[in-house]
Amino acid sequence: MDRGRVRRLAEDLTEQGVPPLAQALEKIVGLRVIEASPTAFTLSLFVAYTEAEGYLAQRVRRRLQRVSEASAKLMDGRQNWKRGEDASTVSPETFNA
Repeated sequence: MDRGRVRRLAEDLTEQGVPPLAQALEKIVGLRVIEASPTAFTLSLFVAYTEAEGYLAQRVRRRLQRVSEASAKLMDGRQNWKRGEDASTVSPETFNA
């Protein structure tokens, strides 16, 4: 296992995956201006917009969480693999006894 490659992948997920999702979430939340002035004519559209916005924001939040979890799991796996390798490595001193 190339632990350096796994570390880079985890870092890339965090550095390249999280910022675009965070920016998208900010833009979605920033669209709430329309909610401030619904009229009788736009009430059904207002409700549909609010539901769609909430649904989309929730999906983006989940994606952010999943990217962060994937990065953390990659780093944990990398560390566990190293600990396993270290624990199972035969020391040269074993043969000198």
